[in-house]
Amino acid sequence: MFECREDTRNCRIEFQANLEKIDQADQALSAFLSQRDAQVDLFAIRIILREAALNAVIHGNGKDKTKLVRIECALEDEHLVLSVSDEGRGFAWLNRPDGFDVTGDGGRGLALMKIYADSMSFNESGNQIVLTKKYNADRALTENGAGT
Repeated sequence: MFECREDTRNCRIEFQANLEKIDQADQALSAFLSQRDAQVDLFAIRIILREAALNAVIHGNGKDKTKLVRIECALEDEHLVLSVSDEGRGFAWLNRPDGFDVTGDGGRGLALMKIYADSMSFNESGNQIVLTKKYNADRALTENGAGT
């Protein structure tokens, strides 16, 4: 199951906790941003999306294909807001160390998201991450006729 719904400023993606669906989500969000001419660092957004979705599938939902991953992207005035949530129990995000071990076999996702996003926060239970990235709102949405 993979579903993508869009309007002028929002893209909502929902899929089964399956690693293969992350590529589809990446393609759908990239297309959404391109169609709106959102002047955002697409490389950074793709890294953020992929790492957050990977964490949701593997750590949040335990690769349980009966559980869903939800991604919401909103183009606000000067920020792209990306939210990724899963149906897992969450994690104790307050207890996570800031650094990461480049030689380890995991633990780099949160550090990469922190590097590439302008802000990063979690809901109380730790099963939703919200990331923001500045973008050039002057050109986005208005030049291609999709603006207000």
